[in-house]
Amino acid sequence: MSQDWEAHRRGLEILEAAKVSAAVLDLHTLTAGLAQATFSHSLAAGQEALLISVVSEAIVHFELTHQLAREALLPKRPAEADLRDLYTLLGRVYQLGGQTEKALAMAAERDRLG
Repeated sequence: MSQDWEAHRRGLEILEAAKVSAAVLDLHTLTAGLAQATFSHSLAAGQEALLISVVSEAIVHFELTHQLAREALLPKRPAEADLRDLYTLLGRVYQLGGQTEKALAMAAERDRLG
């Protein structure tokens, strides 16, 4: 493991203890190579952004979460409920951002879960 990753992991522990925003944790988990933690923090960061109506930021976080799940970069498959939430939320922010085709694609992905 590189020294950079180790430094980010140590920094991440400090930030988690300080209860910083999920967006900050998202960045550090991604840089530290912690895909599973990035998925969780990125999903939470998108939800935080959506709560304060920052649609463009929510899209960035949800797209990262989606990419991690889609490209099988996670050591453990996310829970189906988390994936369903992700597809629903990403579809919602796409709709809010005027990206109707992408919103429909997320609805179709969510429906394929069963």
